[in-house]
Amino acid sequence: MKIKSATHVYIIFTGYGFKKKIFGLNNLQRNDNPNQYVNCSRGLIQPWKQIVFYSFDSTMDKSLLCSIICLCEENGANVRGIVCDMGNSKLLKELDVYRDKKHFFENPCKKERKVYIFPDVPHCLKNLRNHCLDYDLCIKNSDGSMTVISKETFEKLIVDDQNDFKLCPKISLLHVNCSGNERQRVKYAVQLFSNTVGKALEFKYGESCSDQAKVICLIDAWFDVMDSRSKFHWKNSKCGLGIHQEEQMGVLNKMLKLTENMFFGKNSASLRQKPFQSGITVSIKSTLDLYSELKGSVSRDF
Repeated sequence: MKIKSATHVYIIFTGYGFKKKIFGLNNLQRNDNPNQYVNCSRGLIQPWKQIVFYSFDSTMDKSLLCSIICLCEENGANVRGIVCDMGNSKLLKELDVYRDKKHFFENPCKKERKVYIFPDVPHCLKNLRNHCLDYDLCIKNSDGSMTVISKETFEKLIVDDQNDFKLCPKISLLHVNCSGNERQRVKYAVQLFSNTVGKALEFKYGESCSDQAKVICLIDAWFDVMDSRSKFHWKNSKCGLGIHQEEQMGVLNKMLKLTENMFFGKNSASLRQKPFQSGITVSIKSTLDLYSELKGSVSRDF
């Protein structure tokens, strides 16, 4: 399938862990194979998508990715980025995401062009929520102090917010006690790290929780910027990137700094950054650089 020349696209990686039996050639039975992929090419500007690769028994690596990119390029697509979750560990390791936090690689067909890496933001947010509830989220401040957000922070707010007029009507103990498949639901993580919860903490507990409130509101604003789906929205941060450019770029840069200074548990010296922290850093840097490139080369608003 040929597509219109100079169409900017990105490639999405979706892995499926099928529980049902899959039958291939000669009725060969394959059960619970974790290496099942569907890759889609999707327009950055035009609203379209197309499956470009699928496999039930392949492991996604850099070599296979480059061959997919080259096939897309040969058929008229300008591949500008890839989107995948942090479960693609082999690929991300080969792309130096874990070790060097590298957020792009050279286009195998067009050496002058970069392909940006976008670790899946909802997946990163869920991991951030999980580590916060399990180990406590700690942030080193510039003055040497430490801001701590723990499971108890949210539990106290939920218990105290049981009046007829709730400040956080969508939040319940399920949000902090979820386990198993419930932890896979993005909604619970988004609602827990929301502007509503941040403002409620500051309203109920004042200065004692102002730092925690600011962190939660920043995480909410960062997710809004990265999850924007329309040009205009009632929240400035959720508008298309560039509509409120100064505010949105400020949010992304603040989140970069926050990610660099966060750790989990009480001993900051003994803990390295988690893989999802690299994912947040890489996705933000890719967003900033790709926006800058497209803004200068494509005569269209975003």
